[in-house]
Amino acid sequence: MNIGDQAIAANQQNVTPSLAPDTPVDQNIAKEALDRRILKFCQTKGEVTLLDCFLEIEEVPRNILESHLENLVRAEFLQVTNRATDGKIVYRLDN
Repeated sequence: MNIGDQAIAANQQNVTPSLAPDTPVDQNIAKEALDRRILKFCQTKGEVTLLDCFLEIEEVPRNILESHLENLVRAEFLQVTNRATDGKIVYRLDN
């Protein structure tokens, strides 16, 4: 083992492990971060459809976005209605 390897090994022994990415705390933070993204998107656009969210927030599956939208409606952050012009379901901030 050379000097560089010894330094790396010594440094790794002194590192304290951080939270694993799948801990409940991290999952809650990730869920709240997604909720905030959806709310900010609604604030910017005025009203959004599920498709709008799906296209804007690409890395999240549709069923998870749909679940978060429903939860935000239940928590009274968003209201859901039908758009008068075409009858599509839209979400907007519940001010």
